[in-house]
Parts: sequence; structure tokens; C-alpha cells
Amino acid sequence: MNKRIGSNPIFIACLLVTGILSFFGSVPGWPVAAAVAGEHILDDHTLLLLHFDGDLTGAAGEAPISATGVTFENGIFGTGAYFAPGNNVLFQSMNNIDETEGTLEFWIKPRWNGNDGDNHYMLRYGGGGGMLFGKDAGNFWRSIFNRFSVGGVSENGTGLYIDDWEANAWHHTAFTWDADTLKIYIDGELKSEKDVTIELPIVQDTTFQLGADTSNAYIDSVVDELRISDIARSAEEIRRSYGDGVTIQDISMQPDTVKLLETWWETPDLVAVTNFGTIKLLPSLAQWSTSDETVAQVDQNGRIAAVGIGDAWITAAVDGLEASIHVEVEAPLLDPQQEEISPFLSTPADGYLHEIPVVIITYLPTQDGIYVDEAVTGWNVTLEDTKSRINTLSERAKFMLEEGSRYHGYKDPEAPPSLGYRVIYYLTIYEEVQPGFPVPWNPGRYHPDYNQIMNRIDAEHFVNDLGVKEFWIYGYHHGIIEPAESNMSSPEIGDISNSERYRDDLPVFDHTYVVYNYSFTRESTLHSHGHQLEAILSYINQRQDGNTDLFRKKFVGGDDNGNFMMGRCGNTHMPPNTTSPYDYLNPALVESDIEDWTPEGSGEKKLVNVATWGNLIYAWPDGKTAFAQRTEAQWYMYWMQNMPGHQNCVRYGENYMTNWWLFTADWDAAVNYQGLYSSIPNCGPPSSKEIAIDILPGRYPNRINLKRRGLVTVAILTTDAFNAQNALPDTCLFAGAAPVS
Repeated sequence: MNKRIGSNPIFIACLLVTGILSFFGSVPGWPVAAAVAGEHILDDHTLLLLHFDGDLTGAAGEAPISATGVTFENGIFGTGAYFAPGNNVLFQSMNNIDETEGTLEFWIKPRWNGNDGDNHYMLRYGGGGGMLFGKDAGNFWRSIFNRFSVGGVSENGTGLYIDDWEANAWHHTAFTWDADTLKIYIDGELKSEKDVTIELPIVQDTTFQLGADTSNAYIDSVVDELRISDIARSAEEIRRSYGDGVTIQDISMQPDTVKLLETWWETPDLVAVTNFGTIKLLPSLAQWSTSDETVAQVDQNGRIAAVGIGDAWITAAVDGLEASIHVEVEAPLLDPQQEEISPFLSTPADGYLHEIPVVIITYLPTQDGIYVDEAVTGWNVTLEDTKSRINTLSERAKFMLEEGSRYHGYKDPEAPPSLGYRVIYYLTIYEEVQPGFPVPWNPGRYHPDYNQIMNRIDAEHFVNDLGVKEFWIYGYHHGIIEPAESNMSSPEIGDISNSERYRDDLPVFDHTYVVYNYSFTRESTLHSHGHQLEAILSYINQRQDGNTDLFRKKFVGGDDNGNFMMGRCGNTHMPPNTTSPYDYLNPALVESDIEDWTPEGSGEKKLVNVATWGNLIYAWPDGKTAFAQRTEAQWYMYWMQNMPGHQNCVRYGENYMTNWWLFTADWDAAVNYQGLYSSIPNCGPPSSKEIAIDILPGRYPNRINLKRRGLVTVAILTTDAFNAQNALPDTCLFAGAAPVS
């Protein structure tokens, strides 16, 4: 029996009651049906609307200036336009597109797979300084603004991998842009978002192109219902624009059986066969029920929670059609165990400036209560020996992070650590890591389900009430599990992670926190922290200057084309004496200013190689100086110790480098008030643990949300107050201080 979603008023009313139009639960690669109907109609914000019903004429009569290489075939509504390789379609830009604010949305059925490694662009407006929308050869669905970095200002844009797209499958996509944010939606879901750090440039071209990038990168796709607007359309409008006219013929759930441990949850795919193919439905389109609430419960969004041992059937009903899934719930062999925390882990380093409270969680699946499950982890070692190893790795990680934050600590024994780590909770879970989001570039692999991990341990309490800033999760990189190296959640700024920047793979609390994944089968725990530093420092540089030149080119080392260049300070993957990743043991001598770094390169240079960092004497907490990957670990510490830190005295023109560790110490406070450099000197003998805080230039001070009345400084803030309040103090010294209202 065929059912048309848009034809049943009772069904639409149910959707409105449940708020489905404000919720989305799609998986990449699956269009999602929604309860709205019809092609777009012209409204006050529509600039150009192309129905492609047999021609390229706009809904308001706009005719293309050039129109070759386009044929018509079945679309979402009537016919769609096939933009073949070699096509040439141009429209007048005046009154048809706005480069400073707008939305480009359309349905697309590509002739190519998302991992084909070729360029396919849908819209080009302008050359240098212009706009571009589509897929690049890295399989990245993206928007680009200020193309080719005109005026020395970096390109701006956002994007996501679409490796999972299959040829001849429909997707709805929307790009939005305004003075604040760039966004990309796929199949109704917001998939990528980035703050606008520069003013979007004016484009002077009198035409824009559809279906290619000049005479290259042809879209080679069927396109339907293309709309360009003069506003950034809302998420609800975009959801409404993609699900029209879908006729459901049958529904099912995938997989048909799921095995869960107690406390686990899972949301199955609700799949529908429709008039234009197989799609995934929003789970909340269905009415859900369970055969046994003591075994498995289900909410209105289709999330199944395992609550007791046994079997149950979960059923989804959509307008007279039903599908069921069999749920088997088992108990883990061992209950979770809270571990004793060693004195070293529970005590920050002497003289620290900022404390970092930490929670450690370890996942040690076992079949017999004695050995770690080798089939799951690839690790054939006893639980007790593995736990001892994890404790050693944790103590080394804590030591390296504290030691790494001591500016020039390898030659200045009096340099205080900017960071002091304190482990406040340590839990071992004797279960497998439950898979969560799929890994875009590695089909069949999954990141851990971080939402479940965080909610299970009540991470909100740790973050909001106890000030925890980092979670160290020990697991394994084996089988279907591929951990993200680092994963940030921030209530204001969003996800500035080294790894994929999903919007919803971590719960958002009142304060920022970062999850670091460590594999207990590997040694290099600090590697993930290095990449997270690269991510946040690049973000701050971009936000302050509109480009990442200070960090990526001047500190790390790079040429004008963005290629790594030896002789500066290097990065997590490459010391300054190599251009090969992970080449930490290279004996080649190269001149570098890493130990006397200045942005201009005016510092003293010295020959460096593996002996420079490998022969340093560090006071490792276990007293061992010989262990696997020690030299690599010492590179990370040495590199970090050469980052501008406390009292670094490094000049930058008329400015001074700030203490870059403040972004790790308290992202929420520092991100709005500090850049990589400041007009305030970070130099001289400290009189009372002072840090420099300088308001960033441009429009960022307007984003600051001060919740208390009082006097506020934009100059100097004591770290005692900074640590105690985790925010700006009520009163500070400032010449001519003004009350905050």
C-alpha cells in the first residue's frame, strides 16, 4: 500500500506536535522524508528559482546568457537538468546572487561516486576573490569565499567529506553564508559550520556559472529545484525544502537484530522504499513501541535503551506501515571499577599556573575476567598488566604535558609549568567500545560513541560542577573502532577539534572540554595533544589576523604556498630537520631558530637533529630513560617548550607573544580575550603570576557575554582570580575602568 507523507493531515499534525520539523537525525548519504509538499514558490527572498521543468528559465522569467550541454530527465519534481561534461551555463549576476549573504540549495543526483577523486562544482561566481560551491578532488563538499586568497587574506569556507555518496542517488544540499557563519546542509542536516573571520568580499563579475568551474570540474549530475536566496535560510526552511513529494511504499529497520550490553543504547536506521529510491526516514516520523520495557525501552526519536537482560522486539509504525527489530540485551562479565588514583596523578606539578582537572576512562573488554579480549582489541595481555601499563602511560602523559608547558624548560630549571594536571576520577569499564559516528574516509569503521560514554559517567557533573577540562579515554584502534585523536565540545565557539568537527558527537555543557583518545596498545599519548594545539592555535590565528600565517608559516615553518619548510620550529609530525612525517629519529643537521624563535626569524639559529631533543635529560616520573618511543615523546615536549609561554618576551613588531598555553588552560575565557600576540608585554620577572589579556581586534569583543556587573580589565588579570572563578573577575585594575552592564 502506497502512502504519501504530504497527503495525510493527521500525520502532519502529529509531526507538528512532536516537533519533528525542528529535529533531525539523518545519516550521511540518505535523504530524509519530511511532511511538507510542493516545489518552491517565489517569496520575498528568492533571487533565482530554477524548476528545470524542461528548460533553464527562472520562475520569474530569468533567461540564461549561455545554455549549452544540458539535457532533461526525471527529477524530484517532473524533470531535472543533467549538466553534462562540457556544459556552459551562465546567468546574469545582478539581482540573481548576493555574495555577502545568501543561500544556494538544490537537489543533486551525481553520475559519480563521492570518492572518485575528481572536482565537480555546481556554482562559480568570480575568479580570484570569488565564490565556489561543490566537490573538490579530495572528496570534500565545500564552499569557498575569497578564492585564491586575494589581497593576502586567506580563503574562507567550510566543508565535509562525501566519500559515502553513491552514483545515481539523490541528495539535497544547501550552502548558506552571511557576515557571521558559513554552513552546509546535506539531506536537511547541518553538517558543517564555520565562523566568518573576514568580511566576505564583493565580487565584480557580471555573470556566474552553473555546472562547472570555467571549462573544468563539470558537475556531471542531474540537478533539480535550484534556488538562490538573498538571506541565509533557516535550518527549518532547509528541512522543509528537501522532503517534498516522497511516496512511501514500504519500511524496514537496519539491522534487523541488535545486541546490546546493559546501559547501552542504539538508534537503528528506519529505511523506506519510495518513488525515487531507498531513503532513510527521520526516526521521529514513526510511533515506537517495545514488547518488554524491562528489557529495552525506546523513545520517540527511536533511541533504544538496554535496561535489563533478555529479549525484546522494538516496532516502528509509519502511517499504517510497520517494521520491527529484535533486541538482545546481555550483562557485561565484570561491573565497572573505580580505580585508585596514584599520588603523582592526583597532584599537579609544583609551581603550576593553571590547573587542568582530568577524568580517565579505560575500556578493557574481557571474555574471561583475566585477559583483555584479543579478538576485539588485538591485545593479548592480562587485565592487571594492562591496567598497570595504562597507569604508567597516564603518569608519563601528565608529566609530558606539564613539562611541555614550561617555556624553555629544558634549559631554564626555574621556568614554571603553565599547566598543572590533576586526575580526579579514574574508571575502568570491562566492555567493548560501542561504535558511534562512521569514519568518513574509512567505510566500515566507526568512532566511539562519545555521547554515550559522556552521559554514562555523568560528564556534565564533572564539567559544570568540578571544572574538568579533559577526559582521557583509553581504548583500542582495532577492528571496527577508529578513535578520534581529539574531540572538543564548546558551548560558545563550537567544535575546534583536530579530528572531524561534528556538531553532535559530544554533549555540550556549560564549559568547554576536550576528549583525548589514547590506545593502550601504543606509546605516544602526547601525539593527540600536539594536534589539538595545532587546531586551536590555528583557529586563534585565523580569528585574530584573518589567516594562519603566524602559526603555520612563521612558527611551524611554511612557504607562501602552504608547504612545510624546514628550519623553523616544526610540528607534531615533523621536526625542523625533515620534510617526512613521523621522522623523529632523523640524524640530519639543519639550522633552525627553534630555541630562539621570533616571528621575523631574527633569533639565533643552531644546528638541530634527533640528538637535540633525544639527548635531553628529563625527570621521567618512573625514573626510566629507556622505553619505546622515548625520543619521539621528547620531541613533543621539546617542541611544546619552545612555544611562546609564560614570560616569553618574544616581540612581534610593536606587539608581544602571549602565553599560548592559556588556550588550553581556559578556552572559554581566553578565546574571546586573547590572541597569539598582544600589545601588553609578556616579559620580565613575574611579580605575582600575571598573564596578559588583550581584546582581539575587529568585531569579536561584541560577542563577549559578561554575566556579572562590575569593573572589568582588558589588560592584566591575575591567574589566581582566573583559576578561582574560571571567568573574568568582578573587579580588576584598569585605568578608567568602566562598569559592565
